[in-house]
Amino acid sequence: MMSTKKLLSTSNFHSIPPIIRNSLQWVQNCNTQLDPPFLPKGPSILATNLIQSYFEKGLIKEARTMFDEMPERDVVAWTTMISGYTSCNHYSHAWMVFCEMMWEGIDP
Repeated sequence: MMSTKKLLSTSNFHSIPPIIRNSLQWVQNCNTQLDPPFLPKGPSILATNLIQSYFEKGLIKEARTMFDEMPERDVVAWTTMISGYTSCNHYSHAWMVFCEMMWEGIDP
């Protein structure tokens, strides 16, 4: 997975949504885990937004790594993965994630 420091130093940093960019800077500066108490739905919403950003940049491997490291995956996270793979023309991966989601008992 791409480190926070590396992500913050990339040339694409300006295109990361501001709330995610600020959260990444906060994590880097504080050297803490992603558990900011001010997020309404906890860290999963931040992770899901990062996954979406990774897919938008074509960083498919990083998106999957972020997803795999999520402690709790809600239907939004699963849908983001399926949508991300589809947008990158990785239809077989999208289907595999859908099947994995069903196996985990998450309804679409």
